[in-house]
Amino acid sequence: SAVVVGAPPAQVKPSHPVAHARLAMTLYRPRAHRVAIQAKPQAPAVATQVAPQPLVFAPKPDYAELQRLSDLIALGAVPMPTEPTVAIKATAPIAASTPRVRVSDEKVVTTQAAPSWVPSLAVARAALAAPRMTSQVLAQSDPSVRPRAAIAMNSQAQAMTIPSEPRVVEAFAWNEQIQDVSLSTLTTDGWKIAAAPQHWPTLHWNPKGEHDVALPSYNTAQMLARLANVSIQPGTGIVVGRIPEGWSVEFTGRSESVVMLGEDRGMKGFAFMNAAPGAATLTLRSADLGDQASVALVVLPEHASFMDLSSITQRDWSGRVLDASSASAKGLRDVSVSVLDQPQSVTVSGKAGRFEGGRVMVVGDYPVMIETTARDGFKHRYRVDPSSLNQLELFRMSESQLQGWISQLEGGVSPDSGLIVGASPGLVHSVGDGRVFPKVHALLGAATLEPETYTVTESGELHVGSPLEISSPRFVGVQVPEGPVVVQAEDQHQDLLSSQWIVAQPGVVNVVDL
Repeated sequence: SAVVVGAPPAQVKPSHPVAHARLAMTLYRPRAHRVAIQAKPQAPAVATQVAPQPLVFAPKPDYAELQRLSDLIALGAVPMPTEPTVAIKATAPIAASTPRVRVSDEKVVTTQAAPSWVPSLAVARAALAAPRMTSQVLAQSDPSVRPRAAIAMNSQAQAMTIPSEPRVVEAFAWNEQIQDVSLSTLTTDGWKIAAAPQHWPTLHWNPKGEHDVALPSYNTAQMLARLANVSIQPGTGIVVGRIPEGWSVEFTGRSESVVMLGEDRGMKGFAFMNAAPGAATLTLRSADLGDQASVALVVLPEHASFMDLSSITQRDWSGRVLDASSASAKGLRDVSVSVLDQPQSVTVSGKAGRFEGGRVMVVGDYPVMIETTARDGFKHRYRVDPSSLNQLELFRMSESQLQGWISQLEGGVSPDSGLIVGASPGLVHSVGDGRVFPKVHALLGAATLEPETYTVTESGELHVGSPLEISSPRFVGVQVPEGPVVVQAEDQHQDLLSSQWIVAQPGVVNVVDL
């Protein structure tokens, strides 16, 4: 099955309201009377954190580390420093907020260009062969060093090592590189937050760590506000980015009017000030070609969101719509399949559930949002990698299957709840039976509902608090508030294994593959 990120509530209306209302009225009862099948209780893991200790520097350069750094420069893993470089030796644990890759228990390679010693680079040979995203690399962030306003969010950002690439540059001054940057992960699928002194902490999409990231400075934000003839409102965000010449961009959420900046090598800069926190989309339109594309994003309070929309390409797409309740992956006919905000893409599945759509506009490597609708049942929403558009398998749950799951809950579900159906067969196979625990939580605070997560057994029973198994890798999320929600998997030690955010909406089933 595919991964989902959907459109904002203002853009998508619930499908089949009669079926949804019937299911909601039949099953909904006060939550106080909710009863679910209880799995064997599991003792919660206790999170521990070592208190940061100060760094102790060697009184003279560590020549062995200088040689190591020189070797890394020769390998191309580290750029040649533009300022005098000093290799130092740390004889105490590094603070959790310090970007680094440990060389040994006592050493770390870094560059230093100022007496204040703010590391701008930390690289070791061991990191060259290590995967970028593993549970060993990800660690809980210290709340005291999170970006401003992030403490109020339920993002559970993870501290990470800063790679030598991508470059972090000034927004709208694309060749001016920023130093002293820290990087954290919002979700492991590729959404990250970059922060630097005197700059807005900036959310961006960078799944492979290959893209440059642009951060607006406080001064730049004030300049943009003056251009928009507005004041920056507390608790709002900024959306900045660049698009090709000849394209326009619209923000579907609440914000000020777009500010467009001058062309630079065929690209234009744009900014939306005072963007309301939550899920939204950027819709792009070509004045010459008449094409349309869109990208989903999240706006965080007092954060910027950088969206690089400079690459827009046309792709073919095809696949199958499959019945998730069938053991033999039976194809479903007469199901409408479309890419969000692209009317030209609408197609209908035929024999064996196969479909071929019209042209699809893809923006960079941002995920593509796909929806399926049928005469009976709920609208299903998926998020897919643009590189897999020719081999899609879109699974749909029947209304009776969903009703069979939800009817096991004594309290039912709220009519305002979205539904999440996920599966993690690959993750369970790699980690092992009984070691993967799914979890759903709201990305932003002040949610109207508290999400509940249940694993689905082979016989279709819902269990709370039990892990996924190779024979039963599915889970269900209910009582999911409308808006951006994080779906994640943890191991038995509560270490994060995988996560992504989706847009929940009443009457819509988000199909998630962790």
